[in-house]
Amino acid sequence: RTFKLVQVTQPHYTNESWRLSGPHRLQNELLTCDPKYYSVAELLLATLEDLLEVHLKTFKWHLTQDVLEGFRHIPVSQLENADRLDNAKKMVETYGPEGAVKISIEILRKMNQNQLSDRLKNHYNEGETTEAAD
Repeated sequence: RTFKLVQVTQPHYTNESWRLSGPHRLQNELLTCDPKYYSVAELLLATLEDLLEVHLKTFKWHLTQDVLEGFRHIPVSQLENADRLDNAKKMVETYGPEGAVKISIEILRKMNQNQLSDRLKNHYNEGETTEAAD
């Protein structure tokens, strides 16, 4: 299953600048990944960028718990010093693209971040629909 890159609007970055520069290291880190991982990791990163630091800490805590049946937790030691990019990559590595989105949506809902949860779900589904139509 492959996914196209999903356009995600960031209010404080232009689409091109946040993808290719800044502290996120996307050019070096994600462009070398398998394309299906790249698009999902980019989508997850954009979602995590919209969380305040305190909410990111809560999100990371949820990843260390058994959030969904069939999804193992990520050990605390693997997330302890992880930034947003590292979190996105670790989720895709651990759960696969679809699983990473699924668990992220569930965690965001548990955190009452329903707008972010809905946006992630919609952008992910748009990417699948676009791919299926091609």
